[in-house]
Amino acid sequence: MAGKGKEIADLEEKTFESGFWDDRENAQKVLQRITGLKERVKRYYELEAKLEDIRTLWELGQEENDESVETEISTLLSDFIKALDSLELELLLSGRYDSHNAILALHAG
Repeated sequence: MAGKGKEIADLEEKTFESGFWDDRENAQKVLQRITGLKERVKRYYELEAKLEDIRTLWELGQEENDESVETEISTLLSDFIKALDSLELELLLSGRYDSHNAILALHAG
């Protein structure tokens, strides 16, 4: 994620250069890239925080030998896995050309 943070900083610095806003199409692409990167980084850190919460809850349950925590951990883990799967799919579809349109043709047989 440090690499993404550096890329965001570099792109944001680029927006302050003179003449950046003269090319609207390029400016829009850069801003979209910044927004996408920030969203991905935010989701990553949110998942990291959720995992740490689950780990802490599990440790507390182990120390107190409390089985009622097991249900809560199970629910939190399920939500975490769904969010992680969603992020994984997003990352798989975030290649250079994945944001472009596609034309599909279906043929019988």
